[in-house]
Amino acid sequence: MLNIIPGKYACSVVLVLYLSLTSVFVSAHTEGAWNDFMIDNKNDTAGDMLAYVRKQIADIALGRKQVRSWPDPVLVQLRRDLMILVEEYEYMLNHLQEADGIHIQIKSTLLENPRAGRSVAASYAVELALELVEHIASQEDQYAFKRELNQDGKGAYIFDLMDSYTDSMAAYKSLQQQSMANLEKQFIIDALSNRTVWQDIKFHLGRFFRWIGQNELANSLQLMEVNP
Repeated sequence: MLNIIPGKYACSVVLVLYLSLTSVFVSAHTEGAWNDFMIDNKNDTAGDMLAYVRKQIADIALGRKQVRSWPDPVLVQLRRDLMILVEEYEYMLNHLQEADGIHIQIKSTLLENPRAGRSVAASYAVELALELVEHIASQEDQYAFKRELNQDGKGAYIFDLMDSYTDSMAAYKSLQQQSMANLEKQFIIDALSNRTVWQDIKFHLGRFFRWIGQNELANSLQLMEVNP
């Protein structure tokens, strides 16, 4: 009896911990805890993953690696990783639509919001990568996919589509960087245009006083800037 009770208690603790971790994982996604930094980071991760998928598939198809069992364990692991990434993009796109109010089905809207455009392109590319990995794994061996590529079969079609959306990701990233640079320039212009002549004089005087070692005078000017 004394040996059974601790075992039951341990199982209960494990079950409670599992349910707690599961609820935390689900709520972290369903609550839409996304911001610009997280979205950019996830898109960068997707880009790296797509490049890795492309390399692994090329190594298998071109015989650059020795495949000891089929489907190759790399394909099995890629499938798991891509399934997680596909699910994460579902939550991300829901956030962009519901929380940010971006209509991700409208191309002109995506061009105006290149971060969202890049996310949508990444979502399609990741889904196609998953479909491609599953398709290759379903073949009889690694050479079947190579023959399919040479004959422009289904695998080649999916591969080209995946590359196309990967290129779209890069295009949207360029638009996003350009947009951010323009916003930064506009912010500087607005900040300068709102400054008075006296503020500019105090700013340059403060720099001059610090340069000649008169930090107290410079600090006094800084206080005047905060409390005019």
